[in-house]
Formats: sequence, C-alpha cells, structure tokens
Amino acid sequence: MKRFFVFLVFVIPLFLSSCMSWFLEQPTFALKEVAITRLSLTDIHFRFGIEIQNPNSFDMDLKALEYTVYFNDRQVVRGR
Repeated sequence: MKRFFVFLVFVIPLFLSSCMSWFLEQPTFALKEVAITRLSLTDIHFRFGIEIQNPNSFDMDLKALEYTVYFNDRQVVRGR
C-alpha cells in the first residue's frame, strides 16, 4: 500500500504537468520598429521594437530572445 501511495505522489503530478501543453498557447512576436541608434566605421547599434502577444490568461516573463538579422539575404548578426 505504501508503494502505491508513493507512486501516486510522484506520477500524478508528472502526468498533470505533461497535460498542461494542451492548454498553453505559444506567444506571438511582431517586429514593429527598427532604428539605428549609433553608427561608426566599425559598428552599428540597432534598437528593435518588438510587440509580444500572450494569448494565455496568466502572465509570462520574457527571460531571453534569440534573434538573427539578415541584410540582402545574408546573415549579418545573431544573438540572444
């Protein structure tokens, strides 16, 4: 009986957390603005304005965003 209880304590939360993907929707990102903030002979600094839509009923924190910038179909920069 004790093994069954331990099984329930560990397996049911694992099962329920795997079902959360049925209810979660991915946020969408839209690029709204690109501005050059500094320009020199060796580098360019950009500012990107991004709009994020969260369709879920709870807040989400954005920890990092990976990006790739192309110019004339050539990758010029990539970062996080």
